[in-house]
Formats: sequence, C-alpha cells, structure tokens
Amino acid sequence: MYRWIQTAIIMLVVFILCNCTRPEEDFQVSVTFSSELSPKSIQWWLDPWDESEIRYKWSSQDVLLMTKQGKATKPIIQVKPENEYQDVLGFGSSLEDTTVHAILKNKSNEEAKDVLRSLIDPKSGLGLNLWRVTIGTSDFSDGRSVAPHPKGFYSYQDDMNSEFSIENDRELGILKVVKMAREVGRESGNELTIFASAWSPPAWMKTSNALIGGTLKEGYEDELARYLVKFIKAYEAEGIPIYALTVQNEPNFLPNNYPGMLLSMEQERDVAAALKDELVKNNLKTKIWINDHNYDTWGKARDILWSLDEMGQKKVVDGVAFHHYAGSVSNLSKLKEIFPAMNIHFSEGSKWGTKGADEIAILFRNYSSSYVAWVTMSTQELDEHNQGPYNVLGKFTPTYLIQKKGNSKEWIKTADYYLLGQFSRHVKPGAKRIYSSYGNLRTVTTVAFRNPDNTLVLIAVNQGREVQEFTIQCHDYQIAAAIPEKTVATYVWDSTIKKSGLEVMNPPFYETLQKGPVLASAIIEAEEFDKMKGVQIEGNGIGYFDGGDWIAYSKVNFGDGGYSAIRFYLAVDTSYAGKKIEIHLDGENGKLLGTHTVQSTGGWFNYSEQSSSINGTDLKGIHTLYIKGAGGDGIANIDYFLFE
Repeated sequence: MYRWIQTAIIMLVVFILCNCTRPEEDFQVSVTFSSELSPKSIQWWLDPWDESEIRYKWSSQDVLLMTKQGKATKPIIQVKPENEYQDVLGFGSSLEDTTVHAILKNKSNEEAKDVLRSLIDPKSGLGLNLWRVTIGTSDFSDGRSVAPHPKGFYSYQDDMNSEFSIENDRELGILKVVKMAREVGRESGNELTIFASAWSPPAWMKTSNALIGGTLKEGYEDELARYLVKFIKAYEAEGIPIYALTVQNEPNFLPNNYPGMLLSMEQERDVAAALKDELVKNNLKTKIWINDHNYDTWGKARDILWSLDEMGQKKVVDGVAFHHYAGSVSNLSKLKEIFPAMNIHFSEGSKWGTKGADEIAILFRNYSSSYVAWVTMSTQELDEHNQGPYNVLGKFTPTYLIQKKGNSKEWIKTADYYLLGQFSRHVKPGAKRIYSSYGNLRTVTTVAFRNPDNTLVLIAVNQGREVQEFTIQCHDYQIAAAIPEKTVATYVWDSTIKKSGLEVMNPPFYETLQKGPVLASAIIEAEEFDKMKGVQIEGNGIGYFDGGDWIAYSKVNFGDGGYSAIRFYLAVDTSYAGKKIEIHLDGENGKLLGTHTVQSTGGWFNYSEQSSSINGTDLKGIHTLYIKGAGGDGIANIDYFLFE
C-alpha cells in the first residue's frame, strides 16, 4: 500500500513538472519592423523610390525574451488580455475600376494573380481579407469603353425600361479580378469577405434625372431596394457572395462632378428598412450597414438607429460604417456607448506613414472592427483610367501598389504597403481587441489584440526622429523593447503564458537601433524638429512662427546633391502674406540656401504647396537644417517641407 502511494506521488510530481516547466522558446517574442519613406509625396508617382531604399520592410528582428517584472525602461506599456473589446472583421482595401485596370494592365492572368497574392496571401503578402466593391461606377472609374456618358459613368439599369445587367463590370474586368482575388484567397487559406457600396442609383430614380446630383425621388425606396438586391443576386450568380452592403456612399455630400446622392435621415432609414424586407423575401443573408460617411455624421446614424428602434425594426441594421475626411474618430466611441451591440466599421480612407499607422491604432481603440483603405493600385499616369476629379498630382495620394508607365509589366510596393502589413499580417479575422495603454506621441503609441489561436499582438508606433526604448508588461512578466525612428513594430507572443519562468533581466542596450538620417527629398514633418526657438506645435504642423523664430532638423541627408528647390506645405491668412522663410545650414545664421516669400493661402488652416529655388551648388552630404522666420509676426503655419 505504501509503495503504491509513493509511486502515485512521484507520478503526480512528474506530471506537475512537465506541465509547469516550459522551454525557453515559449517565452520568446517575435518582432518585425517596417519604416516609412516620404509618405504622401508625389515623387512616388513621378519617379518612385526603389524598394531597397525603404529601411525596414517586415524585417524580422532578434527575438525578445519575457522576463520577470523588475527594472523597466519607461514608458511602460501595460497589456491586459483579460480586458476584451470588439471583434475584428478584418483589414482590406477596394477593388474599384481604377485598381482593377492597374492590376490587369500588360499582364497575363497569372501575372495579375501575382499582384493579388501580394495583397491577399497571409504569408507572402499583406493578408487582406476584407474588400470593397462598387455598385456601378464611383469617382475612381473610367467606363468610357462601355458606357455613353462622357466620363463613362454607368449604373446597371440606365434606362427605366431596360434590363438589369452587370455586363459593364464584366467588360471592364471587374468581375474577373474579384473572382481571381477569391481564388487567391482560397489557395492561400485566407477566405475573402466582400462588401459593396453604391455611389448613385440609376438616374431615373433620382430628382436630378442624372447619376450626378439630386436625391431619391419620393416613393422610390422600394424600387432602390429591389435594385440593390438584383445586384447581390447577380454577383452571387457569378460566385461572388456579398457579405454586407452600405445603403449609400457618403449620403450627406452632393458631388457635382461624379456620381452621388443626398439622403435625409428619413430616406436612409426607409431605404434600409425596404432593403431588409427585400433581403428576407429573397432569402439573402447580406448585412446592412448605414452611414458610410465621415466621423462627424455619427449623430445622423444614431438618429436612424433610434428611429428604427421606435418603429419596432431594431434588427434592420447590422453595422455603421465611417470615413475619416471630417470629424473626430472619438465619435465612434460615442455611438458604441449608446448602442453597445452595434458593429462599427471603417469603410473608406487611406492612412500614410507612421502618423497614419497611429491613426489606424486609434481607430480600433475607438471600437472599429475593420480598416478598409480606398484605391489599392493605380498606374503612374493618374488619369489613364480615372475620370473622377482626383486624377491629378496633389489630389491623388500614392496607393499601396503602383503600376509603372507605358508597356511595362513592372509594379512597385510603396512604403505604406509594408506599414499596413504590420497590422494585417498579424491580426487575424476573429481576433479581439484587448487592453493596452496607449502611450504618447512623443514616445510610442499602441494597440493590442488576441488572435483566435491565442497569440497576443501588440502594434507599437514610433512617429519621432529618435529611437524609442520602452517596456511591455503583461501578467507578471515584461518585455524590454525598442523601435527605430519613423517605424512601426509588431510584437507577437503566446497568450497562455501567465507567469514567466525566466529570471529578472535588465533591459538590453539597443546600440544597433541608432537614429538614421532623413532624406532631403522625403517629406519632413515640420513638428518633428530636433530643436526650436519660439514655435508651437499646431495639430499636424507648427504655428506661432514669427520673425527670428526657427526650427532645426539634424541629420538631413542631401546625398550627392542636385537639389535646386524647396517645397513647403503651409497656410497663411491673406493679411499676413508676404513674409519670408530663410533656409540655413548648420546654424540659425549658417550658410543661407535660399529664401521663400510666403504667398497667401486664404486662411490659417487652408494649406497649399509653395516652392522656391535654392542655391544647391556644393549641397551634399548630411547637415543640420534650420528653417527661420524673417519679418514680423505670423510667418505661416507649416505642415511639412522637402527638397527637390
């Protein structure tokens, strides 16, 4: 009897040891970096940088080890997996007509699929799973080859008495590319979710009797609902299921040069209710999202939901979609507080650089379940297949992928492609956002998730011009980390670890992560100065910039020279115009490169680009750059500048 008890105790001890002692590999944290390179610069269109010039591109770093909590480098980022928030539907972009043209241009089917793999494959590409298609034409389209409209705008039933048809989408290659995208998704194990938005119903349903302008004719809510259901059924017949549909793209804005339509609160509510009835009649599971417009329209979305609830139709709406062109992202949290069960989505808007990466983090911190960019790819010739108003330099910001000019099959990835991957490659559909302390803009900012496979993902953003060291603390362990300047880092580790079996360690010294020079030809954000006199940070730039004030930027790399101009993005009121900005090297009174006379932009927050020539003779290598005000008070508000 005694021997049996002894054996049982030994077996129990062995069992406990085997299940409590974990190999060191379990305590490892994987780390990847991606860095920005001149976000928003028109140079990506004119003469794109080679990808080799992007400092980090999903670059794997040495693994970090969890340690018991002890000495920590501030700031400290707390991660609390037990505090859960919204589910993640996914990350994505659009397959509108302009993107489709660029994907197909000069390529075989297999070559076009390679482009799609770079976007969809979760191992070799971005892993994007959430895609937006347009119902008819949008402001990024060119249907002149299939439609009589001078700019090629079309619906699926341009004439009231004609048959409903999606043949134009077939002729333009839209159906082909969406089907190919779904194939790539299946082949790579990343099943796609597709939602759709209409810019305008057919002209005969509208008060303007045109795709441009107007609103829905009185009593046409049921007609529009039937039209939208015909679209869903037609796409499903092509093997393209539509997960969700937004009632109307930007229903609170009336464009005068591309398809669009205004809808009142009551109209949008009634169309949504009619659409729900049609979906039920046709046994369709497509979800209905309302709003599909800016953060500042959240009150209208709230009123629609309240009104439907009062009408006993609470289940009509499945989600509220937002764009980012106006208003505060915090309005999403206000809506979530009123309707905690309502899904919130970001359906349109692209973010650039590390500043944009932080905005994506903030978006999820305000309860969005998704991030969907707008326009995935374009050709270098911006008006080649784009008849909307945003087909010129300065109005069209660089896309994730760019198709090279002429007959070339070549296409490039911009730095923002890699920055988006810091989120989309690691945060999986079905993940939950969990608590992490936000941090601050002067060090690092964060957002955190737990994936369905129980891995934890922390995305941290360093927008500054210096290496940032910090400490991640979770349960009773910590992780010493550092991020280079202008870089997004993603940390992934096992969430099932509650206690670290490793010893306390002092944070390591990251001597390899030293500040690198900034290219003179890249956008230099004005507020990211190293030294200054007199200025204040104003939103995304600097203000209160008066005569004698200056801002200085260390390690500006002019390379082998060849620069002849400086370009500012600034704003100034008409009554203050005419003052000067001096550009000096290596001291506030150092070598004068040139002087820019500030021209009126019509207001302190009405920004535009202005250029002046500089004396670039012998301007080479790395220097400290001084931007100095000359004249009286109120020189300008400056967002950014670069050399050309």
